[in-house]
Amino acid sequence: MTSFNSFPSIFVPLLGLVYPAIAMASLSLIAGLFISSYLWCTIFWNVSNGYDQFDRKEGIVCIFCWGFPGKNRHIFLRFLIKDIQSIRIEVKEGIYAHRVLYMEIRG
Repeated sequence: MTSFNSFPSIFVPLLGLVYPAIAMASLSLIAGLFISSYLWCTIFWNVSNGYDQFDRKEGIVCIFCWGFPGKNRHIFLRFLIKDIQSIRIEVKEGIYAHRVLYMEIRG
């Protein structure tokens, strides 16, 4: 077992800089593992994937979306077409594709 007295005096200040760096690297590793496991779970569970269905014959709009596992895993909304005041669709293409459907409903 070595002690600080056996090291030359030039290395003792360097050891004081190495230990905080190791602590920060291990905290970054743990944070990265949590973030990556969260992202892989959202991909595996298919979170926020769904569809919109507009049925003009029956006059009904259905919106379905998957969420995180649990009691309210899926969201299913049904509206009458006559209750819709306005619809806006926002589409942004590119590396980060973004598609949003905005609906304003009476009531």
